[in-house]
Amino acid sequence: LKNKIAKYHSWAYITSTKNQNELTSIKGAYNSSLKTLYFKDSVQLKHPNYTMNSDTLVYQTHKETAYFSGPSKISSKESTIHCNQGWYDTRTEKASFWNNAIIETSNETLSGDSIHYNRIKGEGKVFGNVVLIDTLKKFNIKGNYAYHNEILDSSIVIGNSLLEQFYEKDTLFIIANNLVSLIDSNNLHFLRAFNDV
Repeated sequence: LKNKIAKYHSWAYITSTKNQNELTSIKGAYNSSLKTLYFKDSVQLKHPNYTMNSDTLVYQTHKETAYFSGPSKISSKESTIHCNQGWYDTRTEKASFWNNAIIETSNETLSGDSIHYNRIKGEGKVFGNVVLIDTLKKFNIKGNYAYHNEILDSSIVIGNSLLEQFYEKDTLFIIANNLVSLIDSNNLHFLRAFNDV
């Protein structure tokens, strides 16, 4: 009571009546002065829209933000995210992932050194060693930086950009400094390449 810290060492179940978050872990602590929860071993955070599993998680109740480290996985109906470090704001649904960061959907896999994602706006930014694999449209894109808008279904890849488009008996390679993928007003998908094509 003096330190305002509560601890447990053999499982606990914590629920938030404010935002319906449910959290379980083997070990944990709560510092009421800092309004911060610390969790370790088999951590699982359930939100109405997703489930997060991690080795270590720090959750700030006043910010409603989770910081995680160790092998982590965030699963929703739309996607699955893997990484070893990152944070997730449950209010704004903004997130940042790094250290083996990967986002998987039913048709796409996106990886890079770090991924910054806004679920509400459907925007993703990837920095360093960008690789996008699209199994539905049968192409891969690589580069140094990428921006993707899920709502507009448009992307831009900047720096040492490479497109591999796969056909039944052949593969098209396009190399350029920048590649832009867009859907036009007629709902046609097209690619633009700029500089050193």
